[in-house]
Amino acid sequence: MNEGRVEQIGTPLEVYEKPQTLFVAGFIGSPSMNLIPVRLDPSGNQVILGESLPLPLNNFENIVNGDSSVTLGMRPEHLEDCEAVNALMFLQVELLEKLGADTVVSPTKITAQRISAMAARPDMENLIEEFLYQSDNPLDMEEIEIPKYSWAVLKKLKETHLRAITNTSVIGITKRNGKFLSMPKGNVLITSNCKLLVIGNQRDINIARALLGNRDKPKELKFV
Repeated sequence: MNEGRVEQIGTPLEVYEKPQTLFVAGFIGSPSMNLIPVRLDPSGNQVILGESLPLPLNNFENIVNGDSSVTLGMRPEHLEDCEAVNALMFLQVELLEKLGADTVVSPTKITAQRISAMAARPDMENLIEEFLYQSDNPLDMEEIEIPKYSWAVLKKLKETHLRAITNTSVIGITKRNGKFLSMPKGNVLITSNCKLLVIGNQRDINIARALLGNRDKPKELKFV
């Protein structure tokens, strides 16, 4: 039931294995199913996360009218630990919950935000994919909190020219109320005490942090 509306009728196992709506898919099961927007590859045997990251899947059913935009549902209990050479992705683990016969592995909040950002902005997929799936890359990702006195407060994101000045990219913003915005557009307003999720090498991130912590506009703005 969803607000008085019958979403699906079936045995518990039927509802678990073949949910008919996104509400049922996300409601049945604990932990709940992960729902990720993806594209169906024309071959029909894999889906594409972001712009080019393939996830091989089998037994596709009920793809409506051959629509290439679909939602991938992944139940946590169906993911398996494996050797690095066979891994589809690497996750930093924040919490292990041992629940009798089962153990729940929770990725860090920032890892979840990376995946969300990659799904939201395919044009950034190459950069984020390099960060996620290459263990020897020089990239890092950190949150930078904007102080009340920062020159960037009440500026549009594009007006900061962070990418041009610091060679870093903002791939997410956590608002003061805790709401996370994946891949914000240039017209998004920067407010005090919000947190910018920034990707780049450690040196450039440090430069960006120092720049955003200043009261005065950076001189570099005159040249971009």
